[in-house]
Amino acid sequence: MEENQAESREERMFTLVALYQQGNQTRQSFCEAHDISLSTFGYWQRKYRERHEQKEGFIGLSVTGENSVKAGQLRLEFPGGVTLYLGW
Repeated sequence: MEENQAESREERMFTLVALYQQGNQTRQSFCEAHDISLSTFGYWQRKYRERHEQKEGFIGLSVTGENSVKAGQLRLEFPGGVTLYLGW
């Protein structure tokens, strides 16, 4: 399967998972209505959770530039444009 076909299948399945979460159908009736096997839908629900749910815990950090650490200050830049400044 080509990469763009895989992406479009993923987008389609993620859209269905989100639709299911907003509705009030049982998983079985939802899958029957959309002609998807329960096991396939379960697989995509897990993939959706992995992609969309925030993970808790610690992450490793490393200094990537001279300007990240100054005397008494630390600047952390996160994906999405969030910057955290710490001073001591």
